Amino acid sequence: MTTSRRRVLRGAAAVPALGITTMRLPAALAAMSASTGIGTVADGPALTPDDTRVVVAWAETDGVTYTVQQDDGAGGWTDVAASATSPTTVTGLTNDVLVTFRIVSESGGVTFEGASTSTRPRAAAAGGTESVIDVDGAAWRVHVFDSAGTHTLAVRAARDVEYLLVAGGGGGGGGTSGETTRTAGGGGAGGLLQNVGSTLRGMSGDQTIVVGAGGTAGGLGATGTNGSNTTALGLTAIGGGGGGDQDASGLAGGSGGGAGASRNTFTSGGGGTSGQGNVGARVDNLRGGGGGGAGGAASGASGGAGRSIAIVDPATPVTYAEGGDASAGADGDPVAASGAAGTGDGGAGRYRLDTSGGDGGSGVVVIRYQI
Repeated sequence: MTTSRRRVLRGAAAVPALGITTMRLPAALAAMSASTGIGTVADGPALTPDDTRVVVAWAETDGVTYTVQQDDGAGGWTDVAASATSPTTVTGLTNDVLVTFRIVSESGGVTFEGASTSTRPRAAAAGGTESVIDVDGAAWRVHVFDSAGTHTLAVRAARDVEYLLVAGGGGGGGGTSGETTRTAGGGGAGGLLQNVGSTLRGMSGDQTIVVGAGGTAGGLGATGTNGSNTTALGLTAIGGGGGGDQDASGLAGGSGGGAGASRNTFTSGGGGTSGQGNVGARVDNLRGGGGGGAGGAASGASGGAGRSIAIVDPATPVTYAEGGDASAGADGDPVAASGAAGTGDGGAGRYRLDTSGGDGGSGVVVIRYQI
């Protein structure tokens, strides 16, 4: 074997078989060689799986050139990073599909093909209803939790995230039995917290997600109950306030419930939580007030506006956390509308001949991060 001929060492076990265990290697390779080959590279690179990518790491030595190769699945190898440095991230992979990598070292005309290591890339987190969306040309993974109760987001890799938290909406007030012309207040919307398009929030470790249930509608002559809080990422969105019955104020909450119609001026719409919602309304002694919404205070018998947010699908914004309306005050009014599940909307108030208002809508948690 002449000094000008390119020599290839194929893994540690091949060295004795070639009869070159005493061969003088170039200084850089000699410095990193061991009885089994060229340092830790001979043992295969360390692989850290991530979302559609794998981080490949190995021990480096000055004067050595490294190439990261991937098994092509057909008995060959493909260069995926030439003149690479550790760590190198290989992107564009398919989650849950096995991939195999090795490191090829070269110095002074001697090439060493290290052992291989395999892994499967996987999503950074798992839980809820998942989708991948395009946000301004970048891929983002979305997790949606829209049923009331406790859930877990299993986090495999730390991420900076955008989020939406909406609490359960308040229930609407119930109809009255003793007055023929008075209506109950609408439920306040659940409190809303979000950072879409602003400063991201760090997330690491498994996350407990609690989605608040909607408040229960008030029965005959009763105030609606508050919606339940929603919690995630160390944040808490406050449940919406229940709508008041006759002579009853709306309850405070994320957004406040509307006051029931009253001959007394001391009743009022419930207060909202700063940064999450708005106040409910009081109208007069004949009409109940609407519940506050995340996008604005109630106006008269109409519930406050919600907020339109494009977090699940950038092309289709969804309106969350609208306040419940008070009844129009007619015997023929339809059954009081309940807030839709997964919106945090307040339930509608009722007129005297109907026994119940509308239930508040359950809340929602949406978490998304760039892949």
